[in-house]
Amino acid sequence: DDRGALSVLVLHTSMPADGGAGGSSSAGAAPLRGQVESLQLEPLGVTSCPSALCYLTDGIIFVGSSYGDSQLIRLQQPSAGPAGSAAGAAGGGTMIQVLDT
Repeated sequence: DDRGALSVLVLHTSMPADGGAGGSSSAGAAPLRGQVESLQLEPLGVTSCPSALCYLTDGIIFVGSSYGDSQLIRLQQPSAGPAGSAAGAAGGGTMIQVLDT
């Protein structure tokens, strides 16, 4: 967003009863794989205010910023907190590691 909060949109889908084999489909068209049941916005952490994002490889992203320092960041798996609870960005933590500015 305009303050540097980085999030990912997660699509929760359901598979058709036939396992995605698809009933009838026109030639060349891919069969339906399921329907989107819900959307969830997962916060990842805060970076420089981005004007461009470029996914490079293996969870490494270049954050180009016109308003601050551009950054090279790595997305991390959410860490398990006490009693196995997720301590990701939603729990006040971060899933972003700044590699370079």
